[in-house]
Amino acid sequence: MTHTRPTPAGSAFAPLHVTRSATTFQTWWSAVTVGTDATDIADGILALRTPHTSDVESSLHWLMLAVFQGPVPVTWLEVDGLHPTAQVSHVVLDADVAHDSDGDVVGVDVVLSLHVSAADGSVVATTPSAYVQSPATVFATTSTQPADALAEIIDTALDLVNDTITAADHFAALARAPRTEPTHAAALEEPDEPEEPEIEHCRDCGRVTRIDDDPVDTDAADGWNGYCGGCADRREDQDRDDTDA
Repeated sequence: MTHTRPTPAGSAFAPLHVTRSATTFQTWWSAVTVGTDATDIADGILALRTPHTSDVESSLHWLMLAVFQGPVPVTWLEVDGLHPTAQVSHVVLDADVAHDSDGDVVGVDVVLSLHVSAADGSVVATTPSAYVQSPATVFATTSTQPADALAEIIDTALDLVNDTITAADHFAALARAPRTEPTHAAALEEPDEPEEPEIEHCRDCGRVTRIDDDPVDTDAADGWNGYCGGCADRREDQDRDDTDA
């Protein structure tokens, strides 16, 4: 069962797909059969085959827990399409029982939990999911061998979540705007020209006395009414002489 549509040519990223390694899966199954896990998994698969006598949704959820949270680590899920520096730190499948607003069981949500360590050391995660209304039909198996039946169930679940991933990529490629640097109205305006300093000159000798209200030297600071200190003193003496005369 493969519904995956091709990634549009304009997509900014490589297609992301999660698959089951058949060789690694068989090695894992051999390790599982050493303990009691194989019996537990076989019982879970059998429950899926008798939908009229078992809670298929809960059985599928329990089966995923037995597989992915059992004592033998799952190493057969492979992720294609990641950045070369990205490292998978955690990847599991689950089937959460879905309920309606009245609390009635209405199917399952197949969920892939993928955690990746990025080059800068940060960890990012994604949890694509797919709703299945009739898991008894969708996850029906054709093989009577537990290992082969489990492989069918896992592959079906992966097809579903891969479809979800591809649909999200398809939407992003066709509808999302490309990433650009933020542009604000202020950034588009012409920059303000630097203000010219306000320069005051002595009304007699023309020397610069103040720049932006700051005196250029002590003599200028002693001035008054637009005259530098020296011219101000001279005018004051002249006014005094005129008065005495």
